[in-house]
Amino acid sequence: MEKKQDVKLRFLVSSSSNERITAYSGFISDLITSPTIYTSNDGMDTTFKVDNAPPHILVIDHKLAKLSGLEVTQKLLHNKKYQKLAIIVVSELPEDEQFIDELVTGQLQFLTNPSDKDKFHTCLRKALNFISMGEESGYRLRYLNPEETLFNEGDAGDSVYIVKKGELVAFKNTKELGKITAGEFVGEMSHFNGEPRSASVRSISHAELIQIPFGSLDVILFSKPAWSKALVITLTKRLKKSMPIKVD
Repeated sequence: MEKKQDVKLRFLVSSSSNERITAYSGFISDLITSPTIYTSNDGMDTTFKVDNAPPHILVIDHKLAKLSGLEVTQKLLHNKKYQKLAIIVVSELPEDEQFIDELVTGQLQFLTNPSDKDKFHTCLRKALNFISMGEESGYRLRYLNPEETLFNEGDAGDSVYIVKKGELVAFKNTKELGKITAGEFVGEMSHFNGEPRSASVRSISHAELIQIPFGSLDVILFSKPAWSKALVITLTKRLKKSMPIKVD
């Protein structure tokens, strides 16, 4: 996966275990270019650091001195000041339903296996998707895990995508239509013909895409010639694939 470079992302990693702090810092650096990572060993220090230098994403162990990870999480989620803060809690899922809304929106993730790097990266991508929502640039980043569906045939279209990193596959019923790789657009036909998605698309690998709402596409393409060129190349490639072979 290509590392995100558009924004200098800030992370706070809170754990009483220095080994976990080192491990999670490494997991973050695997995906993010030059992240700012600061750390904490107890719950009170965590809340202090969040108040004074709010991170984009908090990774917090549920077992912390002074305040538990769940207590810190509950305190932060109840504060409107941190409504764009994404939190990954290293804990089993709580038995009560106090975090249902945050789980649904993606603001909160639970990492149930502390040493599972792949599960950590899954949580991290969901957290990145959450913090990228609502950006005022007219587009945002979208992260997919392997075998994750981008959209299904028949869905109403509302966005087009540029693949920044990774590989996807388009298919209709069970028939594969082709691969979609870095630099290509996907989902553009619904914008041009106003019809539902004509095929389904899912990721083959970890993927990073730029999601552009239909309403922003014309303005963004006008301001970014490189993206306009990528769209032309994509459409040309699609056209060549659809043309019958001529035999003289």
